[in-house]
Amino acid sequence: MGVLDDLDKFCGYSLSGDSPYRFTQFWRTKGNCLRAWSSGGEGSGLSSNNVTCHDYVDLSVCFEDTAILIGICVIFWLLAGLMFLVTTCTPVTRPLPFSRLHASKLLLVVLLMATGLCDLGYTVYQEISGDYGGIAQYLYFSPGTIVVTAVIGLLVLWQERRDGVRSSALFTILWFSLSCYAILKLRSLILLAEDQHGVEDEFRFTTFCVQFGLYLLQLVLVLLPEPLPKGQLRDPAAKKPCPEESATFLSRITWWWLNGLIWRGWRKDLEYSDLTDLNPQDKSAVVAGNFQKSWESEVHRTQKPVAGGGRRKGYQPVSIQDDNEASVDSSPRQPTSEGDTVVRVVPSSRQRRREAEPSLVLALLKSFWPVLLASAFFKLVQDLLNFVSPQVLKLLITFTEDRDEPDWKGYFYAALLFVTAVVQSLFLHQYFHRCFTLGMRMRSAIVAAIYKKALCLNNKSRREKTVGEIVNLMSVDAQRFMDLMTYFHLIWSAPLQIVLALLFLYFTMGVSIFAGFALMILMIPFNAAIAAKSRKYQV
Repeated sequence: MGVLDDLDKFCGYSLSGDSPYRFTQFWRTKGNCLRAWSSGGEGSGLSSNNVTCHDYVDLSVCFEDTAILIGICVIFWLLAGLMFLVTTCTPVTRPLPFSRLHASKLLLVVLLMATGLCDLGYTVYQEISGDYGGIAQYLYFSPGTIVVTAVIGLLVLWQERRDGVRSSALFTILWFSLSCYAILKLRSLILLAEDQHGVEDEFRFTTFCVQFGLYLLQLVLVLLPEPLPKGQLRDPAAKKPCPEESATFLSRITWWWLNGLIWRGWRKDLEYSDLTDLNPQDKSAVVAGNFQKSWESEVHRTQKPVAGGGRRKGYQPVSIQDDNEASVDSSPRQPTSEGDTVVRVVPSSRQRRREAEPSLVLALLKSFWPVLLASAFFKLVQDLLNFVSPQVLKLLITFTEDRDEPDWKGYFYAALLFVTAVVQSLFLHQYFHRCFTLGMRMRSAIVAAIYKKALCLNNKSRREKTVGEIVNLMSVDAQRFMDLMTYFHLIWSAPLQIVLALLFLYFTMGVSIFAGFALMILMIPFNAAIAAKSRKYQV
């Protein structure tokens, strides 16, 4: 019972009288934290053993202020830390001007911090006065969490303005999540006020209502894009800027910014003049410039320092005979001033290829790793959600078989199934968008690098590489990078999906699944042979 006693102390079980800021006593008699953190039902609910047995479900204020509020804020802290990490590794763009919209966001965040400080000060006052009995510990944690979140929010606002972010995905998720949390808490407070014929703690109820209004105002403001900085560089020939550039986060995830082009294509056949300009981040000048910096860094990394402060390319330990054994250059030996002789060591061709040449793959990763990491995140979430729908469907089928289950469970499972499918679709589309964008940028960077190198070739190199080979590098080999990125994440995603599928099947069917898995493994050589034959005849 030690855990339950700690929960009671943390959530204010020792408060005198009936308070909306503590748990009802009958939940304490049950043996898990979910029941200790949940309350609801008709009347006192003394005859109920589980919150899911009621005709309606309601969460306690403590659960909402700890598990939900602190959970949302902790996720925001982690994402903010990841954002700061990414921005330190990316070039600084033109900052946004200090607009009225940005000032309004700052003011609302400061007001939110003030409400958290008021709640925290009121809790300290109650603790010092001693007239209110034992104070629940979560009354310190929840306002403290709001204050810390507001401070981090101010830092994120400053960083996003510095980086030229016109629409914040981080704040859109935060204010939407906090608005949903506030709706749940307001419902709980209204139900408790009806049972108690009034609001017991008017001060905290007032500060909560102010916070609720701030959440909604911030949610409205975050849907408005920040104005462009003065003197923003744009192509003068581009009469139609890309709508994705000024699209908000909500417009990006729903592809609302593309509706104009779709509507125009439905009314008439699209022409070249109907197309908009490229997104500035996708233009060859920007992509090639970023890749050139990464390539120069990679070349600098493969250069070995020598005595005297200079640098020389590659390592020059020994040369080899027959590409395997060491040899010494047979050129005449030059005596030094001390009378010694110097042997000039010639590097082998294999060692030059292995040690002296910079890596194109590493240069590409240095240039485009943020997009690659984002696409991996979207793919991971989509794969995990792919296994959530069958589990929810299983619960829904179980609900239909038991007529004694309350109706709200069916509505909850159906809504959860719908939300899971929608979120999975959003993540999948963003994954493919990132992959295609990443492949396109890699192709543009490689083509630009090859073209730049072709213009600087000397006569000897021009004799070794024909124009046709250079064109094939730009048209065929560079295109393979674009085709690769669409399915690159299957390297880790496919094994993950196989393991999860086998795990869920094992929990459902038992050891019989291994027979089908063994048959699938045995069919791999047969399928590979058929694929090889098909590829041979197609060519």
